[in-house]
Amino acid sequence: EETLLRDRELRNALSLLPGNTDPALGQLQRRLQYEHWNRYRPTFRIYGEDGESLLVPDLGADTIGLERMDAQFAKARPTMAGNLRFVANGTGHRGYLARLVFEGRRERPAMVLFIELRPAGMEELPGFTDLFIDEGVSLTRSLEGSSYARYRMDDLLFQSGDYRYGLRADAFRESTGQLGRVQLGGHDHLVYRPDGETMVVVSRPTQGIIGHLTIFSYLFLFYFGCAVILALGQGNVLAQLTVRSFRQRINLAMAGMMTASLIIIGLLTVYYVIASYNERNRSLISEKSRSVQVELEQRLGDRSELILEDRQTLFPILSGLSKVFFTDINLYGLDGRLLSSSRPRVFKEGFMAQMMDPEAYTDMRFGLHSSLVRTERIGKLEYETAYLPFRNAKGDIIAFLSIPYFGRQYGLQQEILSLLAPLIDIYVFLILLGVLVALVISNRITEPLRIIRQSLRELRLEGGNRTIQWESNDEIGALVKEYNRTLDELVRSAERLARSERESAWREMAKQVAHEIKNPLTPMKLSIQMLERSYRDGAPDLGDRIERMSRTLIEQIDALSHIATEFSSFAQMPRSERTLFDLRELLLNVAELNQGQGAEIRTDLPENGLSTVNADREQMLRVFNNLVRNALQAIPEGREGRIIIGLRSEDDRWTAMVNDNGSGIPEELRENVFVPSFTTKSGGMGLGLAMCKRMVETADGYINFETESDKGTTFFVSFPNVDA
Repeated sequence: EETLLRDRELRNALSLLPGNTDPALGQLQRRLQYEHWNRYRPTFRIYGEDGESLLVPDLGADTIGLERMDAQFAKARPTMAGNLRFVANGTGHRGYLARLVFEGRRERPAMVLFIELRPAGMEELPGFTDLFIDEGVSLTRSLEGSSYARYRMDDLLFQSGDYRYGLRADAFRESTGQLGRVQLGGHDHLVYRPDGETMVVVSRPTQGIIGHLTIFSYLFLFYFGCAVILALGQGNVLAQLTVRSFRQRINLAMAGMMTASLIIIGLLTVYYVIASYNERNRSLISEKSRSVQVELEQRLGDRSELILEDRQTLFPILSGLSKVFFTDINLYGLDGRLLSSSRPRVFKEGFMAQMMDPEAYTDMRFGLHSSLVRTERIGKLEYETAYLPFRNAKGDIIAFLSIPYFGRQYGLQQEILSLLAPLIDIYVFLILLGVLVALVISNRITEPLRIIRQSLRELRLEGGNRTIQWESNDEIGALVKEYNRTLDELVRSAERLARSERESAWREMAKQVAHEIKNPLTPMKLSIQMLERSYRDGAPDLGDRIERMSRTLIEQIDALSHIATEFSSFAQMPRSERTLFDLRELLLNVAELNQGQGAEIRTDLPENGLSTVNADREQMLRVFNNLVRNALQAIPEGREGRIIIGLRSEDDRWTAMVNDNGSGIPEELRENVFVPSFTTKSGGMGLGLAMCKRMVETADGYINFETESDKGTTFFVSFPNVDA
């Protein structure tokens, strides 16, 4: 107040009234520019000392006398500033009214200035005003998508938004207190009562199940992104993916394809929304511009031309149509200069030029376009502007009509977000569903492969293999048929191989037996021939020779009997009777049985617990006794013998060990250790280890050895752990 009353430039501008109003309005508007100017819309009224109206708010506005303005000021509520009062009338409109008196000086008459500050409601801030609103103090974004209404004495005074409020506030009476909440008609309503007569209701749609699922979707996407970042941080991700199983690759491929397709669909959806939004805006502005064109031609069709002096008569017409069609309207002359506008302040403040856009003017003036929609810019604000020629009743073009459409820049963002929010929920659900479907499909696809793998694992040459049953005549069915065919061929090949091995073994055994039998037969023949010659010659010591010959023949016959016994034992392996027994206990019995045989026998066995195996106990006793006897015989003379019998658990198997410190097995002989006719000893047929190998393999075990020359040999016998 003090600044305005002392301002010399303002006084000089006021002295030009009522002839020239622009300097006074310019000075007043510049002095009311402050950080919250967008919250209020100032209007000015100036009266002379005789009550004459020197300045009205806008061209065409109603003239209100000084007495009436003084009466309004007197009724208003006082504030801290004496010349500023709060106005609240019965229609619900609120604001401030300031009254300043400029005393007359040097023959200048006294003047009374009224400044009305009305809150700029949301409906008064369309379009370009968003460019000048500080988002920190603007409520536009926070109220986007909301509806609101004002009631006074339970009667509806004002409403905005999509929600249809009742003419009476009966639906909100259940809310008590100054601030309450009501759920009604699929909306959440916040009810505020600033006083006993006024009620303000702000309404938003109820969030619903989809809205709650959005939180889950965002959390899922957040943690999925974190997992991807961690996976990328570990490096060599592609190498990790290539070593996955076939089923995992199917799952990954299907999930990846679905995710990629959904992302592509989302991007195409956003592109479609943007294109549809722009096209809808262009259709809307074209429709509005043609409607405005029709209305103006009806009202101004009798004019032969429009000039700058028609501004005062054009403004109220354009302003009225602007309120009807809720859009700004500009009229340009044939020279491209602005004739009049429904929002002159934009041009007075210099935000828009008072000359028509050059390219639009060229297209309309010389290109003779019937209509034109262009994208224009103020600062960072882009908006669409429709241009049309304005014709009079004779069809002559006398002006150009401009309809700017200041669509909010974030309106498109809100539309995209409102579409993407449920789409994200649906996409996340589809991705999870796709992963589950991929798991089911991959299991169905890999199930026959698992069956084939299990069948191959259980495949035995000795027989007992089962074919796979598969009814579908598909690729898997063809694979199963090939497996069954190969299995039949394998069985036949195994039978032929077994027959061939048996025949070969018998041939080798027959040669070995023949060789072993021929060895004692030759000395027996020579002894009998010598005895026969002695008998013919009548040798005096014939009795002694017969006695010596008898002993020799008996020894050779015993050797032949031993050879026959060993061959019979190998050829007629007794039938295996498998039972469950403790391998640890059996090894203890073997150690005790062979003590005192010329070497120290020690044990390295678990202190407690069962080591259960499924095998023929008597055969296993023969196996380990044979291994211990071989170890005893492998210890050279002059060396203190040491034999260790051990047992340990490896994965799902029990492994027994017989270790000696003998001379070891030479490298050139190691391949033939388990060959039936092979032996390194002077006596015997070499059938012991071959028989041990057959007995162990009959019990689903295996036997092998490690040896080192002149340091000893260790035999390992492994059986499946029944308790594993």
